Amino acid sequence: MERLLKQAHAEKTRLLESREREMEAKKRALEEEKRRRELLEKRLQEETSQRQKLIEKEVKIREKQRAQVGGTIWMA
Repeated sequence: MERLLKQAHAEKTRLLESREREMEAKKRALEEEKRRRELLEKRLQEETSQRQKLIEKEVKIREKQRAQVGGTIWMA
C-alpha cells in the first residue's frame, strides 16, 4: 500500500512538472508572438510615415509644377 502511495505521489509530481513545463513553453511562445507583433507594428508605422512623406513631397512638386505652368500662361 505504501509503495502504491509513493508511486501515485511520484506520478502526481511528474504530471505537475510536465504541466508546469507546458505552461512555461506557452508563456514563452506568447511572449515571442507579442514581440513579433510589436516589431511588425513598428515597421508598419515606419512604412506608413515614409509613404506619407513621399506623398507630401509629390504634392509639393505638383503644386510647384502647376504654379510654373500657370505663370507661363499668364506671361504668354
